[in-house]
Amino acid sequence: MSLRPRIQPASVFDSFGECYPGRQGMIRLGVLRAPLNRLLCGRYIRAAATNVFHHIYYSDVNTWQRNTWFGYQTLQNPYDLYTYQELICRDAPRAVIQTGVAGGGSVLFFSHILGLLHGSSPWLVVGVDIALSNEAKRLQSDRVVLLEGSSVDAKVIETVKSLTNGLRKMIVLDSDHRESYVFEELKVYGPLVWPGEYLIVEDCNVNGHPTGWSHGPGPLEAVRRYLATRPGFVQTNEIWERNLLSHHNYGWLKRVSD
Repeated sequence: MSLRPRIQPASVFDSFGECYPGRQGMIRLGVLRAPLNRLLCGRYIRAAATNVFHHIYYSDVNTWQRNTWFGYQTLQNPYDLYTYQELICRDAPRAVIQTGVAGGGSVLFFSHILGLLHGSSPWLVVGVDIALSNEAKRLQSDRVVLLEGSSVDAKVIETVKSLTNGLRKMIVLDSDHRESYVFEELKVYGPLVWPGEYLIVEDCNVNGHPTGWSHGPGPLEAVRRYLATRPGFVQTNEIWERNLLSHHNYGWLKRVSD
């Protein structure tokens, strides 16, 4: 009979995975933490895990689709709203133009950030939607102008130009997400952006980038077509990549030259 004491396997980890039962008894995982961390946080595993979470979050009707700002539906990922806030505070646009207003939450969000940043000095939010919701219509004011009509309609475009003439601006495209329509929007609104300003194409994550696989060619495909013909714009992925994901991922565009 062996007098060697039997080592009982641990039923729980002592302290954050301190111990693990093995063939010879307990194996201390302390020495394995660094390589395990490198493995689990490696480039490919990190990207795969992020994409899985992105798809789960986007596909769940109880997540971003139910988010509100002061009671108004935003249809936004909170990461993206936070990124918008940082971008506006850093670049200080005087006007935000958004196509696709929906429940009005994003328009209200932009107006709050611009108001806090600029106070009583000139600033304006312009929203365009093919059919304004009753909720959004309540937001109409001297500082929030809502236009009903197609975002690529010539009269709408002229009104947008007139309202924001001379103002440093940021443009957000969030209406019809078909590739053909987004490409038309880019051709119309791209020239309104000055060097140093931003144009954001929302929901570039659909059509498998990495979610919304059944959507078909959409915003990201339009962005790629547009960038191929307009070298004055670049993707600024560093804006969102530090937060690992964005529903608008590769659609954060900056104009760097004429």
